[in-house]
Amino acid sequence: MKTIYRKEYASILLFLKAARIKKNLSQEDLALLLGKDQTYVSKYESGIRRLDVVELFDICKVLGINMKDIISIMDGEI
Repeated sequence: MKTIYRKEYASILLFLKAARIKKNLSQEDLALLLGKDQTYVSKYESGIRRLDVVELFDICKVLGINMKDIISIMDGEI
């Protein structure tokens, strides 16, 4: 798979996956909370599908993540 993602984006995906697991949510559970199909979560977690800022915000809201944490990842602080 050819990747077009920066390391910061990969770090965000790992952070989101860890947050989902910490909340004891399966991909299917999270997808239901987002009103999406399980493959939506699978594809973004594996880097096949890129998230836009609105989708990222929705995921963070459901997982209880502050968007400031995402910005900190981009700044290399986390």
